[in-house]
Amino acid sequence: MKALITGASRGIGKAIAECLAKEAYELVLVARSEEDLITLAGELVEKGSPYVEYVAVDLTTSQGRADLIESLEGDIDLLVNNIGLFHEATASQISSGVVHEQMCANVYPAIDLSHAVLDTMKAKSAGLIVFIGSIVSETSLANAAAYSLTKFLLSNYVEMIREELKSSPIRISEIIPTAVNTSSWDGIEAPKEQFLQTTDIVEAFKSIIFAHPNVSVDRIQISSKILEK
Repeated sequence: MKALITGASRGIGKAIAECLAKEAYELVLVARSEEDLITLAGELVEKGSPYVEYVAVDLTTSQGRADLIESLEGDIDLLVNNIGLFHEATASQISSGVVHEQMCANVYPAIDLSHAVLDTMKAKSAGLIVFIGSIVSETSLANAAAYSLTKFLLSNYVEMIREELKSSPIRISEIIPTAVNTSSWDGIEAPKEQFLQTTDIVEAFKSIIFAHPNVSVDRIQISSKILEK
């Protein structure tokens, strides 16, 4: 089995990559930092992955996405659309330029990569695409307007593609967490120790990949009970 993970060098993406390495998946790691990817690739081989490939590319650009898609060799059995960018600003503070930047990180990579792998998944009648969403797709965060908007659009795309493929063996899943303690929060004042941890996301992810092939885990919404108190 071969998996492609975006935003793989840290946070949720790295945690998922480590999980899949232990399950002996072949891995294609995608992130911007080649140095981080080289280090991670070595670690994942030690953890059990029989083959690790990495592609250092900026997926927020159309050229970066095209370069990645062109470089892919062989079928992708599992796509993890994880790349994302948090932006803190209210609705009255954002411009269309900010929204475009957020679209380039939070929406366009997921759409383009899903499009790229679906033809082969359809041809072999098998495959799984997992999207890492956010609770703000359902309950907007007032001080993260552009982020909330783009996550809402991503979640709607997931619903549409799931509906399109409902009679297909291809499975489409979305993990919808509340705030997760990752580097996305660096420099932002927040109670990060009360957030979900990347290990929590991995547990949700496992319930998706270990489900019977005839079972589609459509959505998993998870939240921190500590943060809710």
